[in-house]
Amino acid sequence: MTTDKARKTAIRQRMAQTGEPYSVARKAFEDRTPDETPDESYAREAAQAGIPPEQVEAELAAFRLRETADLVRAHADQAERAVGLAEERAMAAEDAADEAEDWADERELRRLRERASELSRAADDARVLADQAEDAAEQAEERA
Repeated sequence: MTTDKARKTAIRQRMAQTGEPYSVARKAFEDRTPDETPDESYAREAAQAGIPPEQVEAELAAFRLRETADLVRAHADQAERAVGLAEERAMAAEDAADEAEDWADERELRRLRERASELSRAADDARVLADQAEDAAEQAEERA
């Protein structure tokens, strides 16, 4: 198991930016100055290699866009899972209300049906939010 997730993430970020193998990216990461960020390290090394600053900035910006798109996608996926749970709860509440018709008094039955309706509306609201998150994820991926 990884003991230093930030270090591993920084190395993998460098791999994505430069296309270097893990061992080369790790060596470059370890050779950087302690107060230097991975982006600063990459920019410094790219300048030393003669890569124009505009190209370095463009590559860093593209990497950040891809990272953002990945985060937005993860949130959209999480919203989709939440919708599934909300829909399951709404269906369970409706089933419980249906089963209660045989034994529940009118007041209890009305309360169960109201709760089922509330859960159904919450599931519908969650679906709208999940759809918006999905749209945002697609837009972020297109920009990246």
